[in-house]
Amino acid sequence: MPNNNNLDIPRAYEDAEFVSEHLGFLPIDILDKLYNAGNIACYKALEGLKPYLSMCSQLQQDKKQQLLDKAFTLFEAHLEVLIDKTFNKFQQYFLDSILYIPHDQPIILEHYKDLDLTLTEDHIDLIDAELEEARNSVISQKAFNHWIKKEEKRLDRSLRIQEEYKRQLEFMSSLSNEYKVPQLDDAVQGVAGDLDKLQTQVERRLDEVFKQGILDNLETNDIRRNYLREVIQRHIEKPTSIDIP
Repeated sequence: MPNNNNLDIPRAYEDAEFVSEHLGFLPIDILDKLYNAGNIACYKALEGLKPYLSMCSQLQQDKKQQLLDKAFTLFEAHLEVLIDKTFNKFQQYFLDSILYIPHDQPIILEHYKDLDLTLTEDHIDLIDAELEEARNSVISQKAFNHWIKKEEKRLDRSLRIQEEYKRQLEFMSSLSNEYKVPQLDDAVQGVAGDLDKLQTQVERRLDEVFKQGILDNLETNDIRRNYLREVIQRHIEKPTSIDIP
């Protein structure tokens, strides 16, 4: 139901906010327009003053122009400082005196009329619940932001490591190309091929030895020769090979 004690409602806003809501515009907008208009008027006057002084002077044109340019540069800087100081005082007076609305005046804004502004326990509970929900949302967002920053640092560190590996590989590749170093895969394949050839030749020679019966003519009581015969025989029966990836 409507509240009949609207005149007793304390002002909820600061002075500038209350004035803005009451008048329907921002006081700072008026001040900006006044400041801009004052600056335009001053600069228009300066634009007319310079040719007037040039016309009144009896000096030579070059010297006269040089003196006027130098003087007007200093004069404009001094004028800008003076305008700012003067306008700051006017701005304070404008807000404190012209647009000031006393606190003791029973002013009710148009859109506040016939509104029930009574604050109940239910309203307080609702506000507390919404504040708690907003607080939890902020905490969750902060935790998520912390995780994002931590993950960003981890990815940056990993990226720097990958860049270092890339740099080292490029350096090694440049050295390999510069000094004609063969590729590792080609070198391994070459060694494996040589080993296969060597194994084939050894097996061929051993086969000839056995066919000619050279080992059978050796002394049978020589333990070392018997051991070597067994090792060679096992090697022939179970040949080894190298797997090339």
